[in-house]
Amino acid sequence: MLKAVRASDSFFFIKMICLIKDFRKALLIFLVLISFGSCYPQEKQQIDGISKKKLQISFVGDLMCHSPIIQSAKVSKDSFDFNPIFRFIKNELVASDLLIGNLETVVWEKYPPSGYPRFNAPFEYLKALSENGFDIMTTANNHITDYWKEGLIATLTNIKNNGMDYIGTSSSKEDSDSLKIFYKNGISISILNYTYDINIKNLKSAEKFYVSLIDSQKIKNDISRLKNKNVDFIVVYYHFGSEYKITPNQGQIKLVNQTFKYGADIVIGSHPHVLQPVKIWMSEDGKSIKNSVCYSMGNFLSNMSLRYTDSGAIINFYLSKSENKRSIDSVNFVATYVLKSKKNGFVILPSYFADDYENFDFISEAERNKMKNSFNDVKEILNKYNTVKGINEIQHEK
Repeated sequence: MLKAVRASDSFFFIKMICLIKDFRKALLIFLVLISFGSCYPQEKQQIDGISKKKLQISFVGDLMCHSPIIQSAKVSKDSFDFNPIFRFIKNELVASDLLIGNLETVVWEKYPPSGYPRFNAPFEYLKALSENGFDIMTTANNHITDYWKEGLIATLTNIKNNGMDYIGTSSSKEDSDSLKIFYKNGISISILNYTYDINIKNLKSAEKFYVSLIDSQKIKNDISRLKNKNVDFIVVYYHFGSEYKITPNQGQIKLVNQTFKYGADIVIGSHPHVLQPVKIWMSEDGKSIKNSVCYSMGNFLSNMSLRYTDSGAIINFYLSKSENKRSIDSVNFVATYVLKSKKNGFVILPSYFADDYENFDFISEAERNKMKNSFNDVKEILNKYNTVKGINEIQHEK
């Protein structure tokens, strides 16, 4: 990118070149001097000061890996391909600058893949998540110790080996003491992750650091530490709430309100396996969002089939930062539906595909009706407290 060169410097450059008779040498020197002139820090600060940095951060819910999902991805005895599951939703996923999902399974090659009640997904599961746009896995959830601390550590290693990062659990005491800050598009953001508990309580007292449990004082301290580091945005992702309930319980509401008082900007929830509402608090001038929560993101991928459990969403937050201001500009969602069929296996579809008869003729009329009902459920649940539009309903300028 070309940058302005100060006028006084240009005059000096031209004067020097006039003393050089060889035109080719003169031209070379001129180009070199221009490159030096473009590196003035004053110029860069001025450009940065007037530019508005933007970031789309997106969240999905539980990434389950039940046994039927594992079987549907099997291509040979010890080989799996999960990419087809995401083929129709990939464009929505990769559109985000930072994409976060809740990995509710261990990934450890030492043991055979398994589903409920002790989850262990094949290595290829993480590979597919990475290839379909995911950047960060939240791992503080009740299933992360299904295969003991060794399975937890192996999972974190495999996440890293697939080019993603993790939050909520740690592979060592040193790892647990650090708070991760992510930098994207000139914006700094930290995502904290805590769970209400773990199913298999196999950690000794001295090993509690492996999983971040919900502890109000720790959460307050963590947010305070990030505030001292001048992080632009702080997100807290909780694994909490009552399973299969589409409204948050009083414990969730109280903890979320506390978290905002501590200084968080956005709170995201998971665990109920169904969506729960989004709530938005506006800034004093009414021009931007001060705080926002989605109490539960529901399932993004699972084999569950009860009403609400096969519905999900991608929730997008649009953040911006200028020289003296940072803000949450808007929030919207993409409703999703998990289609399960013998012919196509598991496929995550944007719910608006229900009206596309020409390109998706493999969807039966019964499934289309379920998708339409699912989309209506998603809109009704997410909009219980505030109006949040689906991304297919509006044109959002990033």
